Amino acid sequence: MSTPAEFYDDDIIDYRYYIDLIRTVLLKNYRTIVGFCFASVLLSVLYVQSQAPAYLATVTLHIAPNDLAMFSFEKWMFSDDDKFQDTQIGVLQSKKLLRQVVRELDLHKVEKLTPASFDAGIAAIVKDWLATLKAEKVELYDTSEEEQIASAAWELGTLISIAKPLGREYSNLLNVTVQTTHPELSAKTANIMADKYMNLVFENEIENAKKNQQFLTDRLSILREDLRLAEQRLQDYREEENILTNSSGQNELDQELTSLSNRFFEARENRLRQESLYQQVRNINGSRKSWENLPAISNHSSISEIQSDLFTLNQRRGELSKRYGSRHNKMIALESEIQSATRALNNQVRDIIEGIRSEYELTRKLEVAAEQTLNGVRDRKQEQGRKGFEFNELTQEVEAKRQVYAIFLERLNQDGASGPVRNDNLWVADPAVVPKHGQRTPLSRAGFVALLLSFGFAVGIGLLFELTSNTISTGDDVEKKLGVPLLGYLPLIKNEAQKPGMTLDEYLNNPESRFSEALRTVRTSITLSTLSQKNANNFLITSSQSSEGKTSVSLSLAAAFGQTSKVVIIDGDLRKPSLERILNTSNHRFPGLADVIANTVTLDEAIQHFPDKNIDVIFSGSRTIKPLELLSSLQFTQLMEELGNRYDNVIIDSPPCISVSDAYVLSTQVDSIIFVSKANEVPVPVIRNCLNRFSSIDTEIAGVLLNQIDLEAAHNYGRYQDYYDYHGYGENQAELSVVKT
Repeated sequence: MSTPAEFYDDDIIDYRYYIDLIRTVLLKNYRTIVGFCFASVLLSVLYVQSQAPAYLATVTLHIAPNDLAMFSFEKWMFSDDDKFQDTQIGVLQSKKLLRQVVRELDLHKVEKLTPASFDAGIAAIVKDWLATLKAEKVELYDTSEEEQIASAAWELGTLISIAKPLGREYSNLLNVTVQTTHPELSAKTANIMADKYMNLVFENEIENAKKNQQFLTDRLSILREDLRLAEQRLQDYREEENILTNSSGQNELDQELTSLSNRFFEARENRLRQESLYQQVRNINGSRKSWENLPAISNHSSISEIQSDLFTLNQRRGELSKRYGSRHNKMIALESEIQSATRALNNQVRDIIEGIRSEYELTRKLEVAAEQTLNGVRDRKQEQGRKGFEFNELTQEVEAKRQVYAIFLERLNQDGASGPVRNDNLWVADPAVVPKHGQRTPLSRAGFVALLLSFGFAVGIGLLFELTSNTISTGDDVEKKLGVPLLGYLPLIKNEAQKPGMTLDEYLNNPESRFSEALRTVRTSITLSTLSQKNANNFLITSSQSSEGKTSVSLSLAAAFGQTSKVVIIDGDLRKPSLERILNTSNHRFPGLADVIANTVTLDEAIQHFPDKNIDVIFSGSRTIKPLELLSSLQFTQLMEELGNRYDNVIIDSPPCISVSDAYVLSTQVDSIIFVSKANEVPVPVIRNCLNRFSSIDTEIAGVLLNQIDLEAAHNYGRYQDYYDYHGYGENQAELSVVKT
């Protein structure tokens, strides 16, 4: 089953579609397009014809920098001529220059400078005539002459164009073109503008030279004062620090620093030696062996002498001990001498150790004193260096200010001697001449351009409306925008909206008409679309809203099916029934659907026979306030089963589905739904909403029937001509279309 959510995906661009779209726009809106183009061409021609001719006069200026004669490769490769010329163009367009030209020629007193529209041709005549009808113009206030000059200068600026000569884009030439309503005034204005421009440039050079002179003079006064102050600071510092020359005292201080450094290192070496010796003697434990290993003690002359005496005494003791005993007087006297010598030796060792300690303390003090003296000299050296740095800085400041002062003084003298130099590369290459003819847009060109633009605009607007159209007009729209099959087209019959029964009469009385052939094609499409369904003979015909021809389509289809089968049509609109009004001219109300469901009449009593139309009809019957309850009842289901047994086809004409829910209830009792949509009438979202609701309740949608197509309209002729020109062929085409679907 096809659903509205299924859209055809075709990546192939069909150019015939766009060609047909353009043709449709042209045929549909050709009167509007022709009228719009005609009006546009007419207005453009009248507008151009009403324009006063503009007289153009051009003066050619040679504009280049003053040093152009001096060739330089760098200037040739990296030229600033474009910047110079852009600057000069700005000068040519300046308010100052334009005001000078206005004052020179009294342009503020000229009645009209700008060639305006409606100043020529028929428009000028009408304008002059209207001016005579107006009251005398009264000035509310008098504008000053300066305001008039400023206004005229602004207007003159709009009438001037500056550009390179054609074919001379890389030259130093510039064309200054002036257009006004008077030929002599255009030429005179262009030439005066060139003269005023060159004078203005020279005046600016003179003024700039004076400003430079004044600036240099003022600056020299400031620089002279700055130089005097710098020299004064240098002299004050020299006197304060007692500096004769920058190198004063440097050599003596360096020599003293070198000498003190040597003394300090010698004192440190002595201290280290004495410290090492002192550490050695401090480790003596008092025994003789501990100090005998120290050369500083053992090699001492007094120690050597005492040791020699002890050695002699010990030898004598050895000799006497062999003769005498230890208690002999000689032995006792000798031991006493040995002890005295030993005590003298120990005393002498202690004296030497104390001397070493004293010597160490002395060397340490000498090292400290030498270091302090050296540090003092170093501080003096650093202080002298700081003073020298400040002295040099003040000296450099004086020199720098003296150089700047000299440069400005030299520049002032040069400018005073040379004065302002006129730029000889500014001159008139070709003066302006009085134009013989005015210029205006050709009428043929204006008309042709207006025709092209208006035609393109009109067609574009038509395409925009056509592409953004949110209605259904063709079978492609049905399949692409709704995603459901197209059952066919039904053409519009004149006065069909006022007389709905005309479609039935057309089909019965004129079987060879386009409408009759189209209806038979639709009947064939419906039959083919339901071939896959068994016993699919019950149809619900509905639409999204009223006035789409749904009831007329129901009657016509019933008559078409009645020619080949037994058909009954039911008026399912219990709220606003219309079948009885269409089929009967009397005001008599027949019993119908509501009465059968309510069991007030039998089915046979409710069925109305129309032999001339080959259909049976069940009208809506009595009015009811509960139509949904009746249509949802078991009795209605049983009624549909009985009708299905009696008839080959049962067609229900239902209310519009966008207004009430009756159609959705009725759709559950039928096999297929035929959705009627009036061409170019109902928005696509409205139709899609109805189809989606039908799909949500799992009902079969046979397709969409596009109704009331105006074949007489020119824009529809190309779309449906092939469909309706061949009656028999149209039906076969519909069958093939449905089979493919």
